[in-house]
Amino acid sequence: MAANVEIQLAESKRTCIGCFACNSVCKFDAIRMEMDPDGFNKASVIGTACKDCGACLKVCPQLTGPSEGNASPPSYAFKADPETLAKSSSGGAFTLLAEWVLSKGGYVCGAVFDEELNVVYAITKDRDVIARMRGSKYVYSEMRGIYDEVKKALGESCVLFVGLPCQVQALKNYIGDDERLYTADILCGGQPSKGVYRRYLEEISAEKPVSNLIFRSKEQSYGTLVIEYADGTRKVSLGDKYYAAFNRHLIKSNACNGCLFSDTPKPGDVTIGDLWGAERYIRDIDAEEGVSVVLVNSGKGEEMFSDIKGKASYIREVPLGFVKRFNRFAPDLPVHNARRRFFSMLDRGFTVKKAVDYSLVGKFDVGIAGLWRVNDYGGEASYYALYMFLRDNGMEPLLIEARSDIQGLPEEPSLFRTRYAALSRARWYKNPIDQGELGARVYNFVAGPGPIWDRRIIGQDVVGCYTLDFVSSWRNKISVASVMGTDTYGASEDERLRFEELVRDLSKVSVNDESTRLACERFGVDAKLVLDPVFICDPSHYDDLIERSRAEFPSGFVMTYMMHRSLEGYEAVLDACGIGSLNVGSSMSDYNVKGGLPNTNVCYVENWLKCIKSASLVLTDSYYAVAFAIMFRRPFIAVSADSASNGRVKTLLTTLGLEDRMFYDYGSVADSSVLHDDIDYDEVHRKLDELRKDTSSWILDSLV
Repeated sequence: MAANVEIQLAESKRTCIGCFACNSVCKFDAIRMEMDPDGFNKASVIGTACKDCGACLKVCPQLTGPSEGNASPPSYAFKADPETLAKSSSGGAFTLLAEWVLSKGGYVCGAVFDEELNVVYAITKDRDVIARMRGSKYVYSEMRGIYDEVKKALGESCVLFVGLPCQVQALKNYIGDDERLYTADILCGGQPSKGVYRRYLEEISAEKPVSNLIFRSKEQSYGTLVIEYADGTRKVSLGDKYYAAFNRHLIKSNACNGCLFSDTPKPGDVTIGDLWGAERYIRDIDAEEGVSVVLVNSGKGEEMFSDIKGKASYIREVPLGFVKRFNRFAPDLPVHNARRRFFSMLDRGFTVKKAVDYSLVGKFDVGIAGLWRVNDYGGEASYYALYMFLRDNGMEPLLIEARSDIQGLPEEPSLFRTRYAALSRARWYKNPIDQGELGARVYNFVAGPGPIWDRRIIGQDVVGCYTLDFVSSWRNKISVASVMGTDTYGASEDERLRFEELVRDLSKVSVNDESTRLACERFGVDAKLVLDPVFICDPSHYDDLIERSRAEFPSGFVMTYMMHRSLEGYEAVLDACGIGSLNVGSSMSDYNVKGGLPNTNVCYVENWLKCIKSASLVLTDSYYAVAFAIMFRRPFIAVSADSASNGRVKTLLTTLGLEDRMFYDYGSVADSSVLHDDIDYDEVHRKLDELRKDTSSWILDSLV
């Protein structure tokens, strides 16, 4: 079997850190480094080129682990001379170490920005290049090609390598024991994504080219990025988004969680970094000027430190326990719970700035309040359609449930195999005041589609929530294809007046049937008649859902889907069709029988959609079954209880010129020629296309 580093790492539950050691040691060019979807360099083996020599496994720091060393090294607070201190991000320890190796005729190897502002390793005796190594760089540092350069330099003189702990270990594995190699590892908070950094750099370079980035200017507060432009100007980015993403562990490699090199013993001869919390222990100097911590880990480390401490303006031994308290020595790196959302937003084309802002603060463009967990195939599909429509149009939607004393997140819709991300579901709230906190994080609010205002089946408090009673009047809030279910609000006078007040408080109102439009008109609201969101969602999303279905359906069958109407007498329709029926129960059906006939449970929306698309005829009293039959170009018959009910179906079919497909009893269906008439779906979809454009434009124009 080929010596595959990635397989070895996976088997040991570790991941590649992108150090290039395996790539550099391979004599057969059998290992390539590729950027993964999140922007991290990862090793992969070209199996046909691999000779199974195992050299790559011997240099991989994730497989070898840290070398033996001092688990309790002496640790020091350290400040260089004032001139060096002024040029340094922290206490100036790096500069004095670099000067020490130069005084011995050696080389310094450290991280610098290249011409394209990538962070790469350079090896030099040039003090101008070494000056570029100073300063924190919260960017992925690439070691491509540096291993052989260090090896070559060691043939001439000593070398000081300064890098991350895992990189120090990788280099030591590659070089082997060499008394001329001196190493300093940097206290590390985790390695960020190169891909994210490059995208952010493109964003901040959009107006003019960037020439330099300063992550730690002593003139600015921590978390401020100073951006220097090629034209000589600079920008001070307070609360910089990339910086925030780094500090909050949003963009760091998963390989850094469970780090083998975070704690002592450290791989470097010395360890250097900021002495965070210095002001808590050191009272005799101004810690704000910058104080380094130096751990002396080996005999070589003692050799270096004993020579440079005479040039320090301040030095004091501090307890290792204190150092560990305020710096990262624990192997676990807390992964931000919005990390997956962040990378998902990047994948969908959002800027790094917006993805960081929304992920860290929990912001959303649109909050959708309604029956997204309604336990009804069509109802759940409608909210999924609106959710995907908004995402496809560059918005981040949040699903909002009615209020409850339950704590935590609402469960997923029970009839969907496909899942919403947890961060796309708002937590439960107990009252409108608590729920009002969403106003600080959500820019628009939508009262969703379906019978959210039907007081016959929904309580007054729930109707209030679904009419956005928790949202301030000055916020943008609209309704999309909302329905009352009747032309009157069946509640007490006080409740009716409160409902009308809430509807009037909406910025814009759209409804899905004529009876609701007329009701709104009566209490002074000009409501727009629009399509349900199932019609404006990109059909590819339905294809994806159907692809996930595991159900198998026969050829040539009538799909009978009755949510409310009895099946008594429907055999006459089957006799007229001459084919068998698959009686699909609604989510609230008794699945054993309906009208004395066997009933099939399709379980999930995905299966339900596939059933509609597979049917030779759809016989139904469901608005959504009719809607999807039309979209899938399937023959259908709508059967209603009486001419006054099923307003949405009647409105839809009248609008599309299909009112002849609606009946009020099975006998009329069996006697009608419509059962065998073809539907001119080209003409129907021509009308639908115009209505889709109108509905889509109305929704998008109504959102800010």
